[in-house]
Amino acid sequence: MREQGRKKGRKGENHMTRHPIGPITAMARRSPDNIHDQKIRFKPPVQECVGQGYRAPKPPSRLSTMPKEIRDIKEFIKITQRKDASQARIKKIPSKVQNGKTKTKFKVRCSRYLYTLSVDDPEKAEKLQQSLPPGLTIVEVDKPKKK
Repeated sequence: MREQGRKKGRKGENHMTRHPIGPITAMARRSPDNIHDQKIRFKPPVQECVGQGYRAPKPPSRLSTMPKEIRDIKEFIKITQRKDASQARIKKIPSKVQNGKTKTKFKVRCSRYLYTLSVDDPEKAEKLQQSLPPGLTIVEVDKPKKK
């Protein structure tokens, strides 16, 4: 069987996009009457854009407010002492296993991020709760009761 007359190349590439100057945006029809009537315009090569102040688009604003998980207690205490830290929420989650330790989550709202620290040891959680700065608003969150 014959091939469809298409040149082999990279995916999405044909004889129009592999031009040495750049891809052709408007091409005159190949007939003897109008071959020189219509102008042929070229897109500038991508290489020109990169070095001359080209800046990639900014990510959406919702990505900048994503929560951050902190694993180090000392780092979490430093975050709570910052000026932009406005509120701390403490949530105690009982263990699903009988006689298991309660898990405690500390969440601090800062200007840009919501920082979260998860502590498995209840004694460490009590010490951390006492070491939070006095100017910080502390809210203890209970689980919503099922109806």
